[in-house]
Amino acid sequence: MTKDALHQLIHSLSASEKGYYIKSKGDSHLVTLFNAMNKLETYNKAALKKRLSKHQDLLKHLAKYKNNAYSDIMRAMRTYRQEKEPNIDTRLRVYLADIAFLTERGLFESAMKTIRTAKKLSTKYEKYKILLEIIHHEIDLSKRLYSKGYIEITRALIEEEKKIMSVFNDEQRYKELSHLAYLAIQQNPQPTSQKDIQYINELRNDELLTNKERAISFASQYRYHFIHALFYEILDDFPQVYKHRKEIMDSWDKYPHIKDVDVKSYTACMFNYLSVCIRLKKGAVIEQLLTKLKKEIKPKNPYEEGIMFQRVYYTELFYYYESADFEKLDTLITEIQPLLKKNAKAMTGEEIYTFKSAISYILFLMGKYEEAYKSYGEVVKQKFPIRLDFLRSAWLVRLMVAYEDEYDNFDNLYRATQRFFDKIAKEEVKEEDRLFMKFLSEVARSPSSEAKVLFADYKSRLEELEKSSKRAVRSPSTILIWMEHMITKKSMVEIYKKRIGVAQQVA
Repeated sequence: MTKDALHQLIHSLSASEKGYYIKSKGDSHLVTLFNAMNKLETYNKAALKKRLSKHQDLLKHLAKYKNNAYSDIMRAMRTYRQEKEPNIDTRLRVYLADIAFLTERGLFESAMKTIRTAKKLSTKYEKYKILLEIIHHEIDLSKRLYSKGYIEITRALIEEEKKIMSVFNDEQRYKELSHLAYLAIQQNPQPTSQKDIQYINELRNDELLTNKERAISFASQYRYHFIHALFYEILDDFPQVYKHRKEIMDSWDKYPHIKDVDVKSYTACMFNYLSVCIRLKKGAVIEQLLTKLKKEIKPKNPYEEGIMFQRVYYTELFYYYESADFEKLDTLITEIQPLLKKNAKAMTGEEIYTFKSAISYILFLMGKYEEAYKSYGEVVKQKFPIRLDFLRSAWLVRLMVAYEDEYDNFDNLYRATQRFFDKIAKEEVKEEDRLFMKFLSEVARSPSSEAKVLFADYKSRLEELEKSSKRAVRSPSTILIWMEHMITKKSMVEIYKKRIGVAQQVA
């Protein structure tokens, strides 16, 4: 799919933002181009030209008009944000511009009045970087306005500046530590080498992480607990992860005004908190949080709506899966499908894949093979880069669906799967993957009368391999569930429930 910057910009706007732009421009070539782009769901140059066929003068200079439209929309959105949706950063930047303008014109008292308003706002929302700029202006203006008490006022402002600088510097260091910790864990989720362990211990022993009293501001408190939660996750100490994730959510509740203006960060924190609640099976808490999140968050634009959808609905999907509530999963998947398509533009390729993969797997467990096969087909054909372990699983489960449902094209799919494994690096192919591919080749060529014995034999080998593995196994193995299903003819849902300890209801 061809990407176009102007098309992406237009489709990122909310309905009210689009209306504001069209109303502000009146009837012009820029509005004509805007409307044509807006009607294209995906960018296609030929389709755009067809829509503009009655405007030859516009088509003749299309590149120029597209550049002008992009700049014009950005200018309009700056005005829109100031007039209609003035966020805190925008308002404070406007105040700084006003202070500079009033000072240049010699209107010092008006400038000082604006400084006091801006200072109150930046203090409330802990915008320390801008607050330092405001105090800098206040010190300069004090020389002009206070001839008698100037020295005392300036000294007090300098002391205030030092305190704010200290808090701001700590905030920046917490931010840096959170990035370093996150990158270290993403690169090596289960560090075993002495070098990796030493690096993580050095991060953990930073003075800002050993002294909670240093976390003064909201941002510092949030990152202090975020980093500790990451480290406890490495240690598989999830009660401690829960403790720190809850501390983060408690901090958000203490600063409701910041929560209102930073939907993206709040939703991310809620998502992390919900994940650990699911892990610890805190069902009542999860239900309350999901309800709270849906009521509390009001997305301001399509991008925020996409983030909200991805985090809330994926968490709900994962929660019902972990609690083996397949009736609710069935309903939820029906609800998710159109929303996934609607919000795809606001999601990363990996987020879309994660959703589709989870849905495909649940459909497979529920025995909806035709839907699962089609859904897995979409997953393996995705063009965006995704984790190889996810992709390996998608190819293998699709092959299981094909065998289970006796697809005529099983042999072709088997060869395609084999080609996929041949393409990726040898170290990325796990021993169980090789064994499974060999097993499927053998069982596909054997008479049905021998299949049960082959399945039982392979299941035993796989269970031995899983026992000898040093990796922590959270969820029941997909292949083991399928093996037991093929041997006993019980439904995979029933087997899954038994394996995770959920009592099967008697009909």
